[in-house]
Amino acid sequence: MESPRAEPKHAIRHAWFPNEKLMWMAVDGKITAAEYKQFLARVETILAETSPISMLVDIDDMKGVEPGAMLADLKFGLTHLKSFRRMALVGDEKWIHGLAKIPNPFPVEIKAFDEDEESAAWEWLGEGD
Repeated sequence: MESPRAEPKHAIRHAWFPNEKLMWMAVDGKITAAEYKQFLARVETILAETSPISMLVDIDDMKGVEPGAMLADLKFGLTHLKSFRRMALVGDEKWIHGLAKIPNPFPVEIKAFDEDEESAAWEWLGEGD
């Protein structure tokens, strides 16, 4: 009998690579408002020192987003319109690729990559620096 997969302690993991002005974010599980606000506080600190940055978002097994996290993301995005240069969304789900195709009125470039294209996503983020 297999034991059920343990839920990760945190749905969001992240790392910052200051020399490249790159941030990595991995999502696995349900994003709570409290955890997302903690993540945004870290990003705020980075953006106060360095801007614009690029970000790779690895969406492995997202199980949902609390409404408070979505609202925090909307507010954050509207106040940091010029803080991001490129965003690579990495995942095999169709909705991830659909999200990247939505017309974007903001200056950030968004592109989706399949999981097996993660190396290409990193290369794309670093182009033009």
